[in-house]
Amino acid sequence: MDEFYIRVAKAIMEILDRKGLSFDFYLDSAFKVGDALVLMLGKGDIARLRPFLKPLRKWLKGRFGVRYVKFLEASNNEQEFIEELFYPLDILTINTVWLPDGSQVTRVVVRENERMARRFMNYELLKEIAKKAMGLTLRIETVPPKSLH
Repeated sequence: MDEFYIRVAKAIMEILDRKGLSFDFYLDSAFKVGDALVLMLGKGDIARLRPFLKPLRKWLKGRFGVRYVKFLEASNNEQEFIEELFYPLDILTINTVWLPDGSQVTRVVVRENERMARRFMNYELLKEIAKKAMGLTLRIETVPPKSLH
């Protein structure tokens, strides 16, 4: 645990106490990436906190001076992590690409939806979060939205 993790945990407990709420959840880690606060929670904890996520997100944005607050489930499964990271965007495919130097890149193809992408986060920030949280190097590709015809 580092000092930032403790600050975030105390801030969450403060708001829950102030609202008279009690939730049993596990805060695996907390970190800032760019203009985002990322909270890695235990398995199933996001669902348990869901009724309170919107006000908690708003309060944490003000408290930590960030534009985005992203709640993710701590997981060793890369696919689950990526799906959670990109939610609510439509992921069409996730592939591992092996480069000639032996390194690997995870290719994520998402359906382009500018309204959703702007509202939730930019792709460069998602890449930074994946790198910090899971050590993943992402290459994000987009495809046009479904045709209405």
